Amino acid sequence: MSEEEGAYPLKRISMWSGPRNVSTAFMYAFHHRGDCAVIDEPFYAHYLQQSRAQHPMRKEVLEAQEQDANKLIQHLTSCTTSEPYLFMKNMPHHMVDVDMEFVKNFQNFFLIREPRAMIASYLQKMPEVQMSDLGLDMQHELFCKLTGQGQDVTVIDSQTLLAAPEKTLEALCKRLEIPFKESMISWPAGAIPQDGIWARHWYANVHSSAGFGKVNRAESKEIPAQLESLAKECEEYYQELKKFEIRP
Repeated sequence: MSEEEGAYPLKRISMWSGPRNVSTAFMYAFHHRGDCAVIDEPFYAHYLQQSRAQHPMRKEVLEAQEQDANKLIQHLTSCTTSEPYLFMKNMPHHMVDVDMEFVKNFQNFFLIREPRAMIASYLQKMPEVQMSDLGLDMQHELFCKLTGQGQDVTVIDSQTLLAAPEKTLEALCKRLEIPFKESMISWPAGAIPQDGIWARHWYANVHSSAGFGKVNRAESKEIPAQLESLAKECEEYYQELKKFEIRP
């Protein structure tokens, strides 16, 4: 994406999600609308650099993606596309030492998932987990900041979405003031060009799916006993956000 003469005035939409929340499927839904450019976790390399987190493919991500948060903010707030909408898949825990004032210029919505299920899913990909890996505290903080500034911020629970994808997405599109499209519900299986380089480690489920109706809905909530305190802390933030969930 670049500064492009004659481009549409962009509606910039930012989804704020924790990991393992069907957030990639959400990005695919917006991509397959046909009128929306998408950006996959633009602050991931910044997060890896600042946090020193040892994630799979760390070296490849740091080499492939911009790490300077100020440059990223400038790009996300000024870039243009040939499409009328720009969708950004963001994770609050990636925003380490980032001035968040820029997000007030976006239309923001939040994707949440029941914490025990999220923790269990995360442990399928990583050997351990803590709050800084999940970001529910930062997600709640950002929600409070935006609503405190007067934004009408939407919250979606991933299980509600998977139970009723069409009605949930219709409700979201209405809140975002964009037309709903049937192509947001199902799409061809496989990767999309906008996937981050990390896709081959994290995105196997969505690559094998063909829409929200095909995403695996089975939710294991079995977690090690030593993570019960983390689950309890996450649950408090989750329940606060869930109060504002839109329901179809």
